[in-house]
Amino acid sequence: MKNILIIVKNALEDMTTALSKTYLLDPERSVAISRCNDSKTDH
Repeated sequence: MKNILIIVKNALEDMTTALSKTYLLDPERSVAISRCNDSKTDH
């Protein structure tokens, strides 16, 4: 069971890294997404 959690965690980290690279390449989209995330965390 722990192995599955580690795999999922690693996959999420890879996705986050890929997304952050996309943000750097596409600032306008990253601003829109970060605004969306901010509104989610408020609730």
